[in-house]
Amino acid sequence: MHTGDGILSRAYICSGVTDELSIVSLRDTLYQQIGFNGEYYRKRPHITLVPPFSVKDGKDKELKKAVRQVRLAGKEVKTERIGVYENIHNPHTILLRVKVDIEEEEKQIRKHAKRYSNSKVRERASPHITLLKSRVSEQELDRQKKRRLQEEIKNRVALRDTELTKPNVVIRD
Repeated sequence: MHTGDGILSRAYICSGVTDELSIVSLRDTLYQQIGFNGEYYRKRPHITLVPPFSVKDGKDKELKKAVRQVRLAGKEVKTERIGVYENIHNPHTILLRVKVDIEEEEKQIRKHAKRYSNSKVRERASPHITLLKSRVSEQELDRQKKRRLQEEIKNRVALRDTELTKPNVVIRD
């Protein structure tokens, strides 16, 4: 799909968290203690509500306006534990597992995404805050780093609950 000026427009919908600084601190501490040295890139803390999809030509602003009207700000986010997606032996995403009751709001947001999309709108994964994403393959991740990652995940307990901010549409051209 192309916008009126010929640029491909893809988007995902997410919500930030109010206690972003403590999550960034946790993320950066984890990043440094594991010692990945740039092999991973750090993400701004957020909960993805709708994974990437194509936006109909020229509908970016309408989609953003519709999504911003959904009331998510102030919803409680219970932090549970640090985890790895897909599994500890093939870490590509290090995340913070959370519980958040946003079923109705998420339905509204997905409805808006479908209305302004010309591609399939996929379901999101279970609720989580992405902390780090891998840029390395399984073969490049040595045993020592895996072991340190496993220890950090197992021993990290200082997690604080937070709240959601307003939902946001992130356009990636």
